Amino acid sequence: MHLLYYGSEQEKALHWKRTQDLLRAQSVKMGKQYDDPESINHIQPFIESFHLEPTLSELKVNPR
Repeated sequence: MHLLYYGSEQEKALHWKRTQDLLRAQSVKMGKQYDDPESINHIQPFIESFHLEPTLSELKVNPR
């Protein structure tokens, strides 16, 4: 998935309906998977993979 976001040809592919459908389906699938409490081990690698450390202070805690 990461490869879709790097390069001009890959950027063009992001506008194809088939690519958008694939990304949407993958997003829904991963969202369901990460809603599971057992997914806690995936949090830090996700943060590191997308270089999200600088934005973590913007997150809000949602008490359940």
